Order: sequence, then structure tokens, then C-alpha cells
Amino acid sequence: MKEPKITINGHTLTDAQAMAVRVACTCFEIQTGSEEGRRDIGPAADGYTARLREVFAMMVSEEVA
Repeated sequence: MKEPKITINGHTLTDAQAMAVRVACTCFEIQTGSEEGRRDIGPAADGYTARLREVFAMMVSEEVA
């Protein structure tokens, strides 16, 4: 997988930094999607899951800048 181009406060992350962000988002999405994780996080879990899935869609899209 080609790493997404991620810019934070005007600084574009290196591929290694972008990979770390992608992996962290993936791990958190897995946690918010599990029954135990949803119970631990509470009502915010639905929002986190939805926003993370939006971010993932942007990460794999070639058309999003």
C-alpha cells in the first residue's frame, strides 16, 4: 500500500510518519469496533468509528489532496 500524504500544520509527514498515523488509526478503529471497546469507550465509539472510516476512505483515494 502506498502511504497517504498527510499534512499537519503545514508540515507534510514522511512515509514512515504517515504509516505510523495510519496504523494508529487502524488500531483505534479495531478497538472502537469491538464489543468490549465500544463498552469501554461509551457513546463516543460510534462517532469515532464513523470519522475513522471517513479518514480511511480519504487515505485510499487518489483524488483527495
